[in-house]
Amino acid sequence: TARWWSAPRHDSCDSEPESRLHSFRFDMANQPTFKYALLALDVLILSIAFWGSVQATHATAPLPLLGMLYVVLLVANVFFFRLNDLYKRHIVVTRYRQLVRLARSMLTGTAITAVLIAFVSFRYLRAEGLELVLTAFALALVLFVLLRVLPAKSVFYFLAQRNIYRSNLLIVGGGAAARHVEQSLQSDDIQGFNI
Repeated sequence: TARWWSAPRHDSCDSEPESRLHSFRFDMANQPTFKYALLALDVLILSIAFWGSVQATHATAPLPLLGMLYVVLLVANVFFFRLNDLYKRHIVVTRYRQLVRLARSMLTGTAITAVLIAFVSFRYLRAEGLELVLTAFALALVLFVLLRVLPAKSVFYFLAQRNIYRSNLLIVGGGAAARHVEQSLQSDDIQGFNI
């Protein structure tokens, strides 16, 4: 029978749930360190933007509602950042592509948060929730441009020049195409590959 997950087939039924969990498990050891640094920066920026907008708009909502709103905004934005490939190196080093994807992700995350506020309390949304979410969006976008979009290429260039962050790369093949790939990767100052 066909299965929709990529777990290896086992003879016994007892090991099936374990293999299913193993196939979907997120293996943190295979992720480059810069992705964790970007995730930490994103959480920090979103946190500063949200709690700064709470102070700027003088929100009067109870702390549990603000905490729920913060968690939803944070999770929605990070989910859409991941969905729009904002943790991939070739997107991060391109300022325009990163900015467009950041704005699209944040718009989607903000819209989902506003819809959730409307479901929880439409009166709060009309009173101050929408202003709070839109202020957080604007503040976060400015902080992302200043702290992530503009310095990203320079940071990767600095790390590659100092051999701090280098990845090993094996090119399989020996034809003209493989030589072309090798030459283009070695001429790129930002990628930082050991070929």
